[in-house]
Amino acid sequence: RRDAATRDGLAEQITQRLREDLGVGVEVTLQDEDTLSQIANTAGGEGKARRLIDKRKAGEGIL
Repeated sequence: RRDAATRDGLAEQITQRLREDLGVGVEVTLQDEDTLSQIANTAGGEGKARRLIDKRKAGEGIL
């Protein structure tokens, strides 16, 4: 299907750009519109900030 090929190509472009610009390797998965709340499990809290706390010791996890 052409849409699937276009979508896969876009995901690959985003993956490469993140790797080049930020130096991080990530797996990019594009989702259908209006599915973010289900994926992120926000349950009605769209737009609400979610904090992530890095509890690693200094230097841990850095290559």
